[in-house]
Amino acid sequence: MEESSMRKPDTDETIGNNVHGIRIARRISMQEAVNGMRELGHSWSKTTLFSIEHNTRRLLASEAFDFLICLGYDPEKDLMLIFGEPPSPADYSIQRCGRCATKVEDAWNVYLGALEVAEKSLTAETEKGEITKEYADAQQKKLRTWERSMSEAIKKKDALNTAQARYRSKQVNHLYVSLISCDGYELDADNGQTRSIHIIMTRCCYPRHLFD
Repeated sequence: MEESSMRKPDTDETIGNNVHGIRIARRISMQEAVNGMRELGHSWSKTTLFSIEHNTRRLLASEAFDFLICLGYDPEKDLMLIFGEPPSPADYSIQRCGRCATKVEDAWNVYLGALEVAEKSLTAETEKGEITKEYADAQQKKLRTWERSMSEAIKKKDALNTAQARYRSKQVNHLYVSLISCDGYELDADNGQTRSIHIIMTRCCYPRHLFD
């Protein structure tokens, strides 16, 4: 029989929301999460996970540790993702960027290793006369093209970010000033009569597109 919650309602609600939030952030279905917990020795069902996410069932500390493992987190570093205040959407986005950056770095290191092996193979086979120098040069050029494409993509992104930052800085520091001319009236304090006047006002505003 599953143990009922003994924590304060607001604490349970935070934990339930966090469990749901980090699972959705990882794009892991309830069934996938349940299967992972079962592999780690927990007799979970979709009902178990549903109850935890909806604050009607207590999440044990040992379960929290393994649940983070199932989602690909490091329990020793990320335990507060469950027991702390729920991260904002921006926090989740930043975490996802970090995970993607790690994958890109890992893939890049694998590519560099494969590149080294390929270059050594081309050199060895050329020296043995198994392939022509022209063929080896063409393959070397192809290998460098892939590397150059990645490097150029990074440079373009950096240049775009720099240009956008300069543009925003320039626009925010620039005020548009316009003159408004109109007819109006003012009250004469001496005789209580109104008289017509011509009004000229200045108006300062930021470019509208900055707030769209």
